[in-house]
Amino acid sequence: MFFFLSKILGYLTQPIIIVVLLVFLGLLIKKERWKKRFFYSAFFLLLFFSNPLIINLLLNQWELPTKPYAEIKEYKVGVVLTGIASTHANAPTDRVYFSHSADRIVHAYELYQLKKIEKILITGGDGSLVNTKFKEAFELQKFLLRVGVPEQDILLDTIADNTYENAVETVKILNQLSIHQEETVIITSALHMRRALACFRKQNFNPDYFTCDFKARTFRATPDAWLVPSVDAIHHWQRVLKEWVGFVAYKAMGYI
Repeated sequence: MFFFLSKILGYLTQPIIIVVLLVFLGLLIKKERWKKRFFYSAFFLLLFFSNPLIINLLLNQWELPTKPYAEIKEYKVGVVLTGIASTHANAPTDRVYFSHSADRIVHAYELYQLKKIEKILITGGDGSLVNTKFKEAFELQKFLLRVGVPEQDILLDTIADNTYENAVETVKILNQLSIHQEETVIITSALHMRRALACFRKQNFNPDYFTCDFKARTFRATPDAWLVPSVDAIHHWQRVLKEWVGFVAYKAMGYI
């Protein structure tokens, strides 16, 4: 039930959905004063969500930084949180299709090649309301095998469907292998890392972290960086709001 409700709430808090709902209410309401308020609110929020400066300032504060490869110590396991592969019904099934956040698996592979991690643990089942047969961990395993990672160096969790379950199932696997927190590094998007770490710490497991897939950019004093509306800004807000909703929901459920 929690998984279903969190997905629905995530959809309802998308910037475009919020703006469309305000416009819809403005069209339905009969009182002229409230009609104007809804329309003005929709217009203001559209400008707010599409402003690249505002979202960039926020991302720079929320996203956790990372280190250069030369400064990263060696770990036994790098844990990759999924949410980066997708299915394509009209495409061949002999390959892996990445959506956003593919940096997670690509950088894990780089860390492995640089001998910064000995093994890669992929955690993630379907994470979908509709396609429950799709197991993302298996898909990412296929990718790693194709690029030359030996099968014995790939660990899988195909049970977890959300970040909290990622932490629970991963800690179970690591405890069974007698791998300690100081020998583990979590690999996920910079935007997602705060919630991921909170979930692991709730399990009394405090690993190191490696952030990737950064959305924040260095400030540029040009009109397109602070004035011109941006579709990318709306997309970034969508991910930020999803993350915040997840954080609040997890806190309410005692997951973090």
